[in-house]
Amino acid sequence: MQIREILLLHHSHTDVGYTHPQPAFWELQRRIIDQALDLCESTADFPDASAARWTCETTWPVMHWLNRASSAKIERFRALAKAGRISVGALPIHLSPLANTPQFAHGLRAVKLLREEFGVPIRTAISHDVNGVPWPLTNLLLDAGIEAFLMGINVHSGGFPYERPRWMNWLSPEGRPLLTYNGMHYNTFGRESRYAEGSTETMQEALGGYLGRLEAAGNPRHFVMLTSTHPVYSDNYPPDPLLVQMVRRWNDEGRFPAIRFVTPEDLIDYYHKQPAIPVPDMQGDWSDFWNFGSASSATETRVNRNTARRLVATGLLQTALPACEDTTARSLDAWRNLLLFDEHTWGPDRTVQSGSSDPIDEQWVLDAGYAWRARSMTGLLFRDSMDLLAKNPTNLTAPSSVLCFNPGPQRRGCFIRVPKTWTDGTWRHCSSNVARIEVDRCLWDDSNSYLAGPFEFEPYSTVSLPVDKLVPAAPAASLIAEGNVIETDFHRLTYDPETGYATSLYDKKLGREFIDADAKWPFFGFVHEQPDPDHHDVTTGELGRDAYYQSVWDLLHADVDCWQYDWKAQRRGAGKLLDLQVERHADGIVLITRREAPGVHHDSGATGTSQGFFAHLPGDLIQRIKLSSVGPVVELTATFTKDENRCAEAIYFAFPLDLPQWSAHYDAAGVPVRWDVEQLEGSCKNWVTTGSWASVHNADAGVTLATPDAPLVQIGDFGFGRPQGFARNAAKPMLLGWAVNNYWMTNFRASQPGSMRFRYELRTHGAYDPVVSTCAGLEAACPVEVHPVMTGVPVGRGFLRVSNPAVLPQQFSPCDDSTGDLLLILQNVTGEAVTTDVELPGLPASRISESNALGETAAWIADSSRFSVSLAPRATTILRVSVDRGASPNGSPLHVLWERAAC
Repeated sequence: MQIREILLLHHSHTDVGYTHPQPAFWELQRRIIDQALDLCESTADFPDASAARWTCETTWPVMHWLNRASSAKIERFRALAKAGRISVGALPIHLSPLANTPQFAHGLRAVKLLREEFGVPIRTAISHDVNGVPWPLTNLLLDAGIEAFLMGINVHSGGFPYERPRWMNWLSPEGRPLLTYNGMHYNTFGRESRYAEGSTETMQEALGGYLGRLEAAGNPRHFVMLTSTHPVYSDNYPPDPLLVQMVRRWNDEGRFPAIRFVTPEDLIDYYHKQPAIPVPDMQGDWSDFWNFGSASSATETRVNRNTARRLVATGLLQTALPACEDTTARSLDAWRNLLLFDEHTWGPDRTVQSGSSDPIDEQWVLDAGYAWRARSMTGLLFRDSMDLLAKNPTNLTAPSSVLCFNPGPQRRGCFIRVPKTWTDGTWRHCSSNVARIEVDRCLWDDSNSYLAGPFEFEPYSTVSLPVDKLVPAAPAASLIAEGNVIETDFHRLTYDPETGYATSLYDKKLGREFIDADAKWPFFGFVHEQPDPDHHDVTTGELGRDAYYQSVWDLLHADVDCWQYDWKAQRRGAGKLLDLQVERHADGIVLITRREAPGVHHDSGATGTSQGFFAHLPGDLIQRIKLSSVGPVVELTATFTKDENRCAEAIYFAFPLDLPQWSAHYDAAGVPVRWDVEQLEGSCKNWVTTGSWASVHNADAGVTLATPDAPLVQIGDFGFGRPQGFARNAAKPMLLGWAVNNYWMTNFRASQPGSMRFRYELRTHGAYDPVVSTCAGLEAACPVEVHPVMTGVPVGRGFLRVSNPAVLPQQFSPCDDSTGDLLLILQNVTGEAVTTDVELPGLPASRISESNALGETAAWIADSSRFSVSLAPRATTILRVSVDRGASPNGSPLHVLWERAAC
């Protein structure tokens, strides 16, 4: 169909820390909005189509501006918003799929405040640049009143689903449609129109060629929406007055097609006014390509993932404590920094090409600082909450008991590690010492602490165990080490004493083998990958990165795939076995190896494997395979010191599985997804970002790999730079934990020397069950925590009970507003509609209402701390619990936080 109108959305692309250091970025965002106000007002007398309209892609830069702008500027913004000349997208920043559902929900909170502050309807969400977002985001957007989702993928080292530009209904996990525009790159208009050359004739020729290509490709509508950023640079640059002048000249000259400035709301209104044309329904995870860069910040990614879970656990504790303005502000600070690290940018542009320099180091340190600040604040909040729950006075010695907190969804039998100072009377309890528990815990080993148990802990609960019951536990007789076999009641692992590699993992309860002994790579085998230097020059240009991807910009702008699918990879396993030991502990039996490994620092003077917490410092690759004494779980840890290397490289841990006729699932931000089948066609299938687990299975049995530290997995075989889904027909699958890489050639870190440690947990089980896999992932991510109790009063309580195991709480925390209410996010992880009873022990009778990510109250459910709720298949349900916990007297903490924040 002939395109008769171009709807033009003018904006700046939001990249935190890509073009400028982060503090400068936030200040530049203020200037961008100031200039947008000036431009919109200066063109107020233009014909409506040519009058400038401006779109703020994301809410957090607007929040930063709002809390620093003069009242006069705020009134100008409000007036332009009311006139439909300025608008805001719903997402806080452009997030990577590292963010979980509570993070996305928190990020949407600003929508409510900005709607109320400015009257901006905020009916759309915009996610430019990134190559996908987790599927559950659709649930949150729809419930928050978002009518449409606008994507503008940058295909460099990535890809997009189906064809574009196209409209479609992206069906949420439970099947609700979210109108979605699979749009072009976010500066397509500026590039294709060549308006910056200042000639409408040049524009006519350029646009004629571009639109002709769209029409030839079968564009079904008489209009197309394109976006335009500043022609000098797309990211973090201001509005362009020349663009407005050229659009007016174009329209005044009566050129075809007409060009009309729009906001996202204008676009949606225009779309609905057009003759109805059926749009396809697409259902599945929009799996992101670009997040392979999370492995270029492996340590900070690990830290941020663990912080995210711990912050949710801290919120659970806070539901039992009085509302406190300072606590709310600190929690918000932790949430903000958590999300800022999970933003899609990661680091400055041209990192590889710039080498080590002050500007590159500056932006990386500032970006990494988000993860470390979130961790620091969360640690303090957690320890303060445990201390308040225990009602501990200060300046006492000799704890009477230990408070144990299970933040996970299942009843758990496990051992706890107890510091000897808590039981020998030498502990001195004061606020500073409480804060040091987080530090000291990293130093606990058999010299200063011991394992006690096993104990049974109810889900979402605390219990205090008297000190006199916390006696050291001895290894059980069922932990057997004979010859080249280690064994528990659940597993028998056989290893080759010459190589140290496991050759068999036999599940004694299921009566079956799980390791593919004929595979090329060993179980938990270290694999170093790089472009093969015999086929690729890895010393010039992109230092090997052009082996798998050629950045031919004319092709990229035409949406032509530039992956080099025939690139040659050199893959090397770990080298010489230096030491092997077997250790028996109360909680399991461990096979420990130390090896040389490519890309890993080797210390020729190091000996042994048992060096406590500092095992990773001397160098070499130290791996531990622990068979748990309490369940069918294998804990896998690896520590090493990474060498400095700026050339392209990656590190994997391989799990070859004896599972013929297999299929796989993984969780996208908490929602189980069937790999390959339930992913949008054209999205990334060769690697995926897990929320907490991936499972490979056949009709009879399977394994679930919990990924608390490193989210990336490849399923079936090595998949980077290969045709999509090439491994789907492998006779037996290889599951790969993708721990480290520096493959991106611009803004991800070029190298990451230093100590690294990774933990996985592998659970063997029968046929695939989404509840079993989800609980396995959450149990690995949510360890039982301990804290000294200084009074003689037993302390224990349940925070939350959910009767149906198919329904798993993703968050139960205080609302981040001034009310003292609580927010409960429930996830049905199954494909069936379910009903569950919910109990909130310890809370008085409460008003329970349906809610959304914004915390808004909808339909009433009950006036009781016991109630029932129904969930559609794979639905995310948010409830608001109105309860008297005290309220903040100073208005919205979210507003106050951005007023105080030093970003």
